[in-house]
Amino acid sequence: MTPFSEFAELCRALEASRGRLDKQHLVATFLARVHADEVAPAVAFLTGRPLPASDPRGLGVRGLPAAPETPDAAPLTLADVADAFAAVADTSGPGARHRRESRLAALAARASPLERAIVARIIGGEMRTGISAGGVLEAIGEMAGADPEAVRRAALFLGDISAVAVLARAEGAAGLARVSTALLAASAGTAGRGVATAEVCAAVAEYAGAERTAVYRRTGDGLTLTAGWAETGAAAPPRTVPLATDSRAR
Repeated sequence: MTPFSEFAELCRALEASRGRLDKQHLVATFLARVHADEVAPAVAFLTGRPLPASDPRGLGVRGLPAAPETPDAAPLTLADVADAFAAVADTSGPGARHRRESRLAALAARASPLERAIVARIIGGEMRTGISAGGVLEAIGEMAGADPEAVRRAALFLGDISAVAVLARAEGAAGLARVSTALLAASAGTAGRGVATAEVCAAVAEYAGAERTAVYRRTGDGLTLTAGWAETGAAAPPRTVPLATDSRAR
């Protein structure tokens, strides 16, 4: 697994880099070498999200609790931070606020000062690294060697940059092109008026421990994707991403 210190150093390098393409290359290189299971949280963190965009849960906290200056346990990994955020998001019921803060305090106690600063930025939703979500999307395209237009269409189709990154890492440019083709076919009406291409749904059926249930329907503006997430049998509130014609998808 990837040490979280390497992610923190990436963020510091992004802050120091002034060129857009330089930042893009730094992110592309990092995403290409992390463990496959860490791609989704890494992209979420880079865009200032503790959880992927398609995950309806929230942390329900105001910030990262204070911790000793010197870490008092084994170094953190990217997976450790992702697991801690997921545990906090799952915490509910009486005393939930105290248990959430205790879980984050334990995370902070294992982090170096730089790591704590980065974790706090993720929780606050402001990374201040100078790379936008669009820049991260371009980095995913560079990692996969994919056509930028195919990457953007895949993002419209999936509604989650983390999902795009997982697909790009697993299947490269070919996987992104398949999703892009499905979007264009659906927008043009060649995919019929029912469910869009089944193989595209299967390609992103699972990531980050969640199961994706995707429903597609036609509207006056084109194709609308309604994506719900279910974990442990409980359906999440649906999300809707409007997809119109090819020209508007650009």
